[in-house]
Amino acid sequence: MTVAAAEHARRSPVALRWAPEVATAERPDLRLARACAGALLIGAGVHAQVGLAHGGTTFATLSLLAAAAQLALGIVICFRPVGLIASAALLIELVLLQLYLLNVTVGLPPAIAHSHLAGEHVVLGYTLALPNPVDVDGVIAVVSELVGTAWAVVLLRKPSR
Repeated sequence: MTVAAAEHARRSPVALRWAPEVATAERPDLRLARACAGALLIGAGVHAQVGLAHGGTTFATLSLLAAAAQLALGIVICFRPVGLIASAALLIELVLLQLYLLNVTVGLPPAIAHSHLAGEHVVLGYTLALPNPVDVDGVIAVVSELVGTAWAVVLLRKPSR
């Protein structure tokens, strides 16, 4: 009984909360998860700032939703097993990368785009807003999304114990 209780206390979330060295030993992917979380949180900050800067537009709403998703995944990935969470992080990072690349190359549909250039154009029969120029916020977001993607892939490929 005493051995079982000691084993349970050693592995319980309450005990691990107060013993980070034990938590790291129990979960060797914790450092990788924290690196992925950092990239997700930087991306969330950029998307929140962009969303707030664009007021009540659809683009602002979508940016704030992306920020909320990245923030939630960045927090949860440090406290839970990473399989499903890393997959979700990988998915959201790749979707956001794709949307940014479309936004600065061919443009997005006018309903969701916020273009700093007035006008529209037609590409393969689809009406799109004019592409946005590459800016500092976009570069920071892309770099954080690439780093988040890389760490998520590392976490998914790491064999679990």
